[in-house]
Parts: sequence; structure tokens; C-alpha cells
Amino acid sequence: MKQLHIRLSLIQLVLLVLNLFIFSSAMPFLPWFTESAFGWLGILATTPLLLIIGRIMPQLKKAKNIV
Repeated sequence: MKQLHIRLSLIQLVLLVLNLFIFSSAMPFLPWFTESAFGWLGILATTPLLLIIGRIMPQLKKAKNIV
């Protein structure tokens, strides 16, 4: 169970960084700016995963008292 918790934490960290990079691609003053709607599709893809993982983590902590 602890291995699952660590794996979900790593996935959550990677998705947060990816989400930040995708979201910042819509800001024209940054060098990785894209004018297409691809960035917004990426946010729509990563946000539900972050919400699902965010909902699972507290349940794992309650079930097995993992800190």
C-alpha cells in the first residue's frame, strides 16, 4: 500500500509540473508560447487525473495510516 502511495505521489508531481508548463504555454511573454488550443486540451487532460489522485490519496491515508 505504501508503494501505491509513493507511485501516486510521483504521478501527481509529474502531472502538476506538466499542467504548469501547459498552462504557461498560453502566456505570450514566455519563450514556449503556442497560439494553438493544444495547451488548453492538455489542461483538460491532466486536471481530471489530478483531481482523481487528490481524492484517492486521503482515502489511502485513512485506510492504512500512511503518512
